[in-house]
Amino acid sequence: IMESPTERQAFKEFGRNFRQREAESLSAARDYALASITKDSPGMYLPPATHWRVYLELADLAKRSNEIDASRQYYRRACQIQSNASQCWLEYSKLEEESGNLKRCAEILEEGLQHCSTN
Repeated sequence: IMESPTERQAFKEFGRNFRQREAESLSAARDYALASITKDSPGMYLPPATHWRVYLELADLAKRSNEIDASRQYYRRACQIQSNASQCWLEYSKLEEESGNLKRCAEILEEGLQHCSTN
């Protein structure tokens, strides 16, 4: 997974701002994250190469808010955008494991292995 220094710096700054908003409220953090991947948010839009990471943050936020279906959608989106990132598949499978869906957990890990065979 290659990101330019500019992309890494943009995500690092996003992370700081995201954590500040998370301290305010989970909904403030979610709104900020969604705005950062929406093109019509001037000054907030992150480079597309970092969007998969934002979706992982959104998935974790949704999971902690017990919004399991939303969390699944965010994990799926992260896996679609960056299918060779093992972190996406592992976190997604962990959600299913914690939800008691062991068959689905195994399916996600199998699919992830197909995409991450060199990792």
